[in-house]
Amino acid sequence: MQRVIYEVYAKVVDSNGTYNTLNGYPKVFDSKNYGGDQLKTRQRAEGEFHECIGAMCKNDTRQL
Repeated sequence: MQRVIYEVYAKVVDSNGTYNTLNGYPKVFDSKNYGGDQLKTRQRAEGEFHECIGAMCKNDTRQL
């Protein structure tokens, strides 16, 4: 079975104009860790992406 790997990145430009990767990122989702289930791997990666976007949307000082 084919192995699938997704990476979720979270980067921001801070108030000083510096481009930074958020702590804890990138996060890697490998189908090997989910019993070869490619759909489950993709759903976990998409879930992480949406959680990150959701957190940024709740912060009034961030521009997306």
